[in-house]
Amino acid sequence: IYNSAGGSIYDTNFDSIAASAVDITTAVDRLRIQAADRQNDALEEPFPYELTVRDVDGLTVDAVAASSRPVSITAGTSLDLLAAIVSGDDVSISAGDSFIVSAPIATAFGRIALAAPDIDVRSGIRILDTNPDERVVDISITATAGNLVLNDAVHAVNRVQLNQEGTGGIQGTARVGGDVIEVRAAGDVAMATAANVVVVSTTGAVTVDEADAAAFEIRNSPTVTLVAHGADLL
Repeated sequence: IYNSAGGSIYDTNFDSIAASAVDITTAVDRLRIQAADRQNDALEEPFPYELTVRDVDGLTVDAVAASSRPVSITAGTSLDLLAAIVSGDDVSISAGDSFIVSAPIATAFGRIALAAPDIDVRSGIRILDTNPDERVVDISITATAGNLVLNDAVHAVNRVQLNQEGTGGIQGTARVGGDVIEVRAAGDVAMATAANVVVVSTTGAVTVDEADAAAFEIRNSPTVTLVAHGADLL
C-alpha cells in the first residue's frame, strides 16, 4: 500500500499537512505499508495518515510507515508483526488466533491495545511520552483464550492492564513498567514489574519480582510469592 498523493498542502505563505486515511479489508498473506513524503521537504513528524486494515485470514506485517494518526490492524486468524509500528496516536491490533509481537510497538501520546487468544510479546511495547494520569490506561494486552507470554519489556507512563482468560496464564521474565500494573488472570501469574502499585487478581499462583518498591494487592490467589528489590510496601 503506497499513498502517493501524500495529502500535503504547502506554499510560501503557509505550511499545513492534510491527513490521509486508508480503510481497507484484505485477504493477503503479507502486508507492507509506505507513506508519501512532501517533495524536497522532509517532515519533522511522522506522516499524518490514519490506517485501518481488516484481514480476513492470517497476516504477516512486513512494513508499516510511521504515522502521527491512529493505526488499527485486525487479522481473522493468526498475526505476526515483523515491522515496527510507531504512531503519535492510538494503536490497536487484534487477531482471531495467535499473535506474535516480533517488532516494537510505540506511540508518543496515544494508547496501545492488543487482543488475541494467545499473545507472545517478543519485542518491546512502549508509551514514549504522555501526560501523567493514574486513571489512564496507556497499554492494554488481552489474551482471550490462552497464554500471555512476556518476553520483552512493556513500558507505560500511567496504567498497564494485562488480562488473561481461559486456559493458560501469564508468564515471562521481561519487566512490565508503569505507575500502576493491573493483572486479571484465570491461571498462574509469574512476571516481573517496575511500578508503584501492582494489583493481581487470579485463582492461580502468583509470583511477582519487583525491580524496586511497590505497593502490592493480591486477590483470590492461594499461593503468593513477592520479591521487592527496594523497600517492600506491602
